[in-house]
Amino acid sequence: MRLALLAGAMGLLLGVYAAVAILFTSLFLGFGLEHLADDRRRQNLLTLALLLGYELAMRAYYGRHLRRGSMPPEIARYGNALIEASLPTLAIAYLAGAIGPVPALLMPPYAAYFVFIVLSTLRLDFWLSTFTGAVAGIEYVLLALAYIRQPEAAGMARVLVAPTHHAGKASILIVAGIVAGLVGRELRRQLVHAIASLEERERIFRVLG
Repeated sequence: MRLALLAGAMGLLLGVYAAVAILFTSLFLGFGLEHLADDRRRQNLLTLALLLGYELAMRAYYGRHLRRGSMPPEIARYGNALIEASLPTLAIAYLAGAIGPVPALLMPPYAAYFVFIVLSTLRLDFWLSTFTGAVAGIEYVLLALAYIRQPEAAGMARVLVAPTHHAGKASILIVAGIVAGLVGRELRRQLVHAIASLEERERIFRVLG
């Protein structure tokens, strides 16, 4: 379900982006970014299409294991979590080349971290969710510390380039991963209990006829 939701989100984003790109000269026209050329928009569409393809491929991979009654290898699960948690980081880095490093840290891609952290709850694995939040927090704070030291950041408001500001945002991501892991573990416990109750009920029915 988690991969289906991600694939659906990527498809929706791709469709919205394509529609906006057709209707407007520039996707970011309202932000004063008219200098973004057609080739950049094509790169954006290609990137979204590749992300959609990746999520669909992972959905097919996990589906194959489910049909066989097996779980994907641990390294594959953590590798997929690493890639997904890194996507917002790549989006921020991409935006930094278009609008500047510090403004890129304030744009919507930061919020995308939470999408992947929340959806990690559906893995029902505390450590995978915690890992997702940790990757998001560490990547964000390293990127932010690198960006606020660049010359372009000199003219920005002090609060926007304060290391504590970005360290706080990274800490929120890490805590969100831990909370998602706790929720996933509780959901797993309840699911196991429900399955055990059903099996016990079926056993009683077989005994009593």
